[in-house]
Amino acid sequence: MTGVLLITIQGSLRQLFTLHINPGDILVLLSAAGWAVYSLLGKFAMKDLSPLLVTTYSCLFGLVFLYPGMFIELRGETDIIFTWQIVAAIVYISLVVVVAQFLWNKGIHAVGPERASSFYNLSPIFAAILATVFLGEKIHWYHLFGGGMVLFGVFLGTAKAAFRKQVMNEQADI
Repeated sequence: MTGVLLITIQGSLRQLFTLHINPGDILVLLSAAGWAVYSLLGKFAMKDLSPLLVTTYSCLFGLVFLYPGMFIELRGETDIIFTWQIVAAIVYISLVVVVAQFLWNKGIHAVGPERASSFYNLSPIFAAILATVFLGEKIHWYHLFGGGMVLFGVFLGTAKAAFRKQVMNEQADI
């Protein structure tokens, strides 16, 4: 969390006091909370269902929320022009994101949400890398230092969970 905070304030404590929270920031926080709830519910769902079936059901459930917006958009007065970028985005969302969600569910099924949640913190690192590659953003020292702190936190979180599991297994053997 400290690494993410360092990146957010761009390495300046002054920035912390001048932070302006906009609706997008609130949506990001709600998204993170929703993903945590999804991961915890997935753990319980995968006691009886496979990760593939849980992914399928969650995608179908998500469509219920997407369809009203689609119908509103289609009834509007905007012309929808399918450029190659829009088609690429639709294919990306349809394939890559669903595969990533399936792999996330498989990871939760294998190691549990407690251990898998550490890897969710890698999202800002990948966002910074993608912003550099596709948007021409610059990487600054606070990105590198904050990213290193995030990686160290992921290491500590997974090492702690692995150590705890090993201790429990050893106690069970006694």
